[in-house]
Amino acid sequence: MRITDLSSLLLALSLLLLIGCSAPVEEAPAASATKAQTMPAGPGRQVEVTVKDYHYFPEEIVAKPGEKLHLVIKNMGQNEHNLDFDFPAGAMQMPSNVDPGQTMQYDIQAPAQPGKYYFHCPVGNHYARGMVGDILVR
Repeated sequence: MRITDLSSLLLALSLLLLIGCSAPVEEAPAASATKAQTMPAGPGRQVEVTVKDYHYFPEEIVAKPGEKLHLVIKNMGQNEHNLDFDFPAGAMQMPSNVDPGQTMQYDIQAPAQPGKYYFHCPVGNHYARGMVGDILVR
């Protein structure tokens, strides 16, 4: 192979690599409508929820239709806990459990339709042990 052939080959390979590296990057798919409705941007009315010994305090949260709530969850118990909300648009759960002695903040939006909705702890058998609460939308 001659030097000019080798130079042409290297130039062609370099151009192919350059073109391949500049391909457009695909964007991540948009969040589902359910997630967008239930995880609003920005905090709303702050509601403190304490979890201890398989109970939520308070066990009942009152909200206006469509109201944004900024939940501050404090785990004062000996076990990790979570909140799973049963809303008309679908169930939603906090992204991770709250460890004992820890606090987590989480934003939700109350359903637009007035009614009684519930939340519970999906960890282990906590739901079966009575770890449930209500969201009254009125």
